[in-house]
Amino acid sequence: MSVGLGAGWSWFSSNIVVDDATIGAIIPNDGEEVNVVKGQSTYSQWYSSYGVWYPSAFEFDVTQTYISYSFEPFSMSITGDEVDVASTP
Repeated sequence: MSVGLGAGWSWFSSNIVVDDATIGAIIPNDGEEVNVVKGQSTYSQWYSSYGVWYPSAFEFDVTQTYISYSFEPFSMSITGDEVDVASTP
């Protein structure tokens, strides 16, 4: 699944179950396009001075919606299994 984020604020969600749902695995941010990702109860911000997401324990959840702020358009590729909608709250 490919998710395109425009420059500025973008809402997104995913219906893909992945092995590694940490922010560093989903958005490695090699080009430093994405600055912050916020969920309903937590967030993670990119610190370019150190080249890390903080907090790095942030994980994506298929039952949540997220908003991100990007300096440049960014496309992320999410690979995994489609969520079983019938058994997911």
